[in-house]
Amino acid sequence: MKPESKLILFCIICFGAFLRLYHLDFQCLWAEELYTQAMVQLSVVDIIIKSITSDFTPPLYYLAAHFLAPRVVSVICGVLTIMVMYFVGAGYKDDITGLYCAGATAFLFPLVYYSQFGRSYSMSILFFAITLLFYNKEKLGYPFVIFASLTIWTHLFNVIPIAFMLIYSEHTNKKLMLGIPILTFPLIIPLYNAVVNRTSAIANFGMTLSEILYITPIELFGSLYVPATIIILYSCLNKIYTQLVLVAISTISIGVLSSFYIPFFPRYFIVVDMMSILIIGSVLSDFTRKQYRGLQYLIVIFILILVASFQNQDFVVHYFTQRYSCNSEISLL
Repeated sequence: MKPESKLILFCIICFGAFLRLYHLDFQCLWAEELYTQAMVQLSVVDIIIKSITSDFTPPLYYLAAHFLAPRVVSVICGVLTIMVMYFVGAGYKDDITGLYCAGATAFLFPLVYYSQFGRSYSMSILFFAITLLFYNKEKLGYPFVIFASLTIWTHLFNVIPIAFMLIYSEHTNKKLMLGIPILTFPLIIPLYNAVVNRTSAIANFGMTLSEILYITPIELFGSLYVPATIIILYSCLNKIYTQLVLVAISTISIGVLSSFYIPFFPRYFIVVDMMSILIIGSVLSDFTRKQYRGLQYLIVIFILILVASFQNQDFVVHYFTQRYSCNSEISLL
């Protein structure tokens, strides 16, 4: 790792940590977070029993939040994901790709938001990023099996992208991959409950298909959904990074189709952001490497500053909305 990369990565991690810690305590607790608070106050045994028998979220996040505050767990996972994504990009392609992946992870508003949210999404993203790190190796080994299983243990819907990763992989050891269903076997009960109970509820909480299609890219990329979508479409048209694109698109497609039958939010597949970021980072790396060698790191810094600045409006609106909501709730008490 070059000294320039170390310095840029250090700055990215520091700024990403600042965004996740900024005003962490002023936001009101959402309904889901209140449920988390109730869960983590139970004993360890009760947390495991209740989450496996009656909840749709496996116990891994609740157990971590039992010993730490839920939002603290989310922040720690969010900051660690920045560093992991550098190694994902660097291992997949090169050093420049790693910096783009780390920078996009640090600044992308949805990822910052869920790093301040007291639910399992941030931990789910971290484990999926580590899974992606081992997915890009020449052979899928035990580390992939372990972290893929941990990813599912943080959110049941993660079984979908993991399944597609195995389907599209050219290096799948079928006997070894049996370890994933073995390690996640206890989750059959909550998965069954999720399918039965949620299919009996109002499909997608009343949202229409057009609303789902509109909100999905915004949920994944915030205000950067237009350039992000263009870059991914460019990758599709040029038939590059095809395997990653197939997994991402297949996962989102299953989510959209399932919205006809169960309440579904795009954030359930927020882990797809990690693959999308790797695709975008790789495309930007191709562009950057075509420039003069001495300007590569300056181009990386310039593009990451643009990414951060374009997210500014997302953060301003979010903090204003949160402050207004909190003040409104306080005035009603």
